[in-house]
Amino acid sequence: MKLDVTIPATDTLASEMGFTNANLDGYFSNHDIYFDTKVLSDKSGQIIDGVIKQVKEKIGINEVTFLPSYNQDLAFEDFQRNRNNIYNELLDAINISDKPKYIKSNIVYSLSYRLSWEPGVIIGESEYNPKNHAYNHHTLLFQHAKKFHRNKPSAIIFVNFPWFGEKISPMGNAKEIFYKNLCEDFFNGYENEPTKKGKMFNRKIHTEISAYDVTKHLSFILFIDDHSILRDANNKNMLKSFAYFSTNAINDISRSSFYSFLKSNTLILNDFVE
Repeated sequence: MKLDVTIPATDTLASEMGFTNANLDGYFSNHDIYFDTKVLSDKSGQIIDGVIKQVKEKIGINEVTFLPSYNQDLAFEDFQRNRNNIYNELLDAINISDKPKYIKSNIVYSLSYRLSWEPGVIIGESEYNPKNHAYNHHTLLFQHAKKFHRNKPSAIIFVNFPWFGEKISPMGNAKEIFYKNLCEDFFNGYENEPTKKGKMFNRKIHTEISAYDVTKHLSFILFIDDHSILRDANNKNMLKSFAYFSTNAINDISRSSFYSFLKSNTLILNDFVE
C-alpha cells in the first residue's frame, strides 16, 4: 500500500475542475485501487456549536448553558447557507435581563435552544428518520469528486468517531439504514436525471459532466465505525465496517481479491434488508 499519492488530474475527475494534479490518501497497490479517507462528521452540530460560542463571546455570558435541539436528519446545507442569519437571530433573541429559557428559530425548521442561566439539568428533543438523513446528506459525496479515478477502481472511506461523528440514532438498525440509503441515493439517484449536472452539487466543477457520470467514477464506499477510544484499543469489536459496492461503476471491483476480502470481513450494505 502507498500513502499520500499524487497523480495527474487527467486520471481523475479533478480535471473537470481545472486542477493539474490530484492527491489521494492512498493506493492499494496489490489490488490496483485508489482511496481517500474522510471523517463522517456532524457538520450541522459543528455549525451550531460555533454559533453558540460566538454569541457567548459577543455578549460575555459564558456562564449560561445552551442546549440546541433540531431534527438530526436535516440537510446540513440548511445550517451552512444560513449560518450568519442563525447567528444574528440568536444574538438578537438574547436579553440578559429577561434571561429567556427557550428560543425558537424562524430560520431553520425544528431548531430551538433551551437555556439554563444557573447550574442544573436541561433536556431537549428532536426527531430522526435515517432515510431522510441519508437523502439530505448524500450530496456530500459530490464534494469529493476530484478523488474519483477515471480508469481504476476508487473508494471513499468514511470514518465515524463517537465523539464528533454524524448523529445517527442508536435505535434498531438506523445506522445500517442510513449508510445504505446514503449510498443508494448517490449511486442510483441520478440514473434517470440526465439534465442534472455535477456542478449543481460541486461548484468547483466547470464542465457539463452529468451528476450520474460523476457517481459512476466511484467504485465503492467503506464506512468504519471507530470506537477504539472508548475501551481497550486491542479489542477488535471496537472497529466495525460496512461496505457498499456501486452496481453502476465504470471501474468495479467484483473480480478483485479485495472484493472477496470485504465480502468476508465487512457487513455488505447491498445485501442488508431493512
